[in-house]
Formats: sequence, C-alpha cells, structure tokens
Amino acid sequence: MGNTLNRFIFNNPVEGCYEKFRLDFIFVETECGDRIAAHFINRKAPLTILFCHGNGENIYMLYDYFCEASKIWNVNVFLYDYPGYGESTGTPNEMSMYQSGRAVYDYMVNVLNIKAESIVLYGKSIGSCAAIDIAIVRKVKGIILQSALMSLLNICFKTRFILPFDSFCNIKKSLYEKCKLKVHPYWVVGGKHNDIELIENKKFNDSIKSFLKFLRNV
Repeated sequence: MGNTLNRFIFNNPVEGCYEKFRLDFIFVETECGDRIAAHFINRKAPLTILFCHGNGENIYMLYDYFCEASKIWNVNVFLYDYPGYGESTGTPNEMSMYQSGRAVYDYMVNVLNIKAESIVLYGKSIGSCAAIDIAIVRKVKGIILQSALMSLLNICFKTRFILPFDSFCNIKKSLYEKCKLKVHPYWVVGGKHNDIELIENKKFNDSIKSFLKFLRNV
C-alpha cells in the first residue's frame, strides 16, 4: 500500500518527457545515503532561493525557467531533486524528501558558506511540505509557498481534520502563526494548481520581487 501510494504522490517524470542536457551538478549525501543532485544558479545576489519542486518536475525541466526568474527577481537559486528524481539516487517518500531538503540546506550553509539569514525557501505543491519542514528545523530569512498542501487526506477528501494515518500534514505545523512577520497571501483568480505563474505572469513576478525586496529590508 505504501509503495503504491508513493508512486501516486511522487509522479517522477520519466525520460522522454523532458530533455537532458549538460549541467554542472552538485551531489549531496543524505543521512540515509541517498545522493541528491543539485544545481546552483549563482548571480552573486544578496538572497538565495532554495526551491523545493512539485511532484512532476525535476532540475532539467526547471532550469530554463529559474535562469530567467533569477535575473528578474535578482536572486541566486539553488535547485535540487528529491530521491529517485532526475540524477538523484534513492526512492522518493515523505521521509526521504524531508531528509534531502535538510541535507541540501546544510550543504548550502556549511560547504558553500551561504548565510542562513540570506536563504529564502520556496516550496511548490508537494514541495511546500519539504520547505515547511526545513523552516521548522533550520534558520531561514523567509518562505514562499505556492499551491501549498494542507495534508494528503485534504487533497483526497477535502477534510480539515487531522487523522493519525494522514501524511504530508502541513496543516498541523502552524507555520503561519509562528512567523514573526507575515505578508498577505497573493491570490490568482481563476488559477489552478499548476498554472499560477502562467496566468498572471507579470503580477506573479511583481509579487515575488516585492516580497524579496521586503525581506532585504528587514
């Protein structure tokens, strides 16, 4: 049951659905021995986004977008793949996803000497779970959540109750309440789970830039 559920949740893109090309990969080892593929888009900017991607994406698919976005937003971007995705080894599941996020964060701080106070987490879809996990256990400058999940059961049954057998439970972590400084959520009318940045591209980019400017000034 667990393996079937993981295959449903982690919709790892198969080769042929995306184009492979030459990239300078960084490999980071997790506590359970998975080798996590990562790539650093370094623009020598004051803030660095650590991006936790959705369940149907990988670095190859995200690279062009974030090369352009990093210029528009004036940030560095650190991309990484969950276990089993792209060039990463291992099997994707909730715990291995959390372990990979923590390992990548620690690599950024301890090896690349990126200051914790300059790291902005960005979690999209299921990546919101990875981003929130990092924010709970590590120090960061801020966090962006796009199409975030409440929990797995909420997706399936629209329930707001927390049940013992639920998973990916962002709802019980109360991250918003714990934030020292909060900003009003950006809502895209007519937007769906995976197209928010496409429907209102300029407004979306302006909102991200505004939030990053806010972080630079606090």
